Amino acid sequence: MIYLNFSDLTEEAQNRLLENSKKDVKRKLGDDMSKYLRENYTCFEMMVEEACPE
Repeated sequence: MIYLNFSDLTEEAQNRLLENSKKDVKRKLGDDMSKYLRENYTCFEMMVEEACPE
């Protein structure tokens, strides 16, 4: 797993990097991730928040 340290970036830069990361995950894992989310009755945003709390 990769952990990002955003402590030295502006809030705007942090949000932009997080959004780009989410898009990259969706692009790379698309179908498999969608299947997992459907089977486990959850959504992508909720899963990300649980994995990466602030």
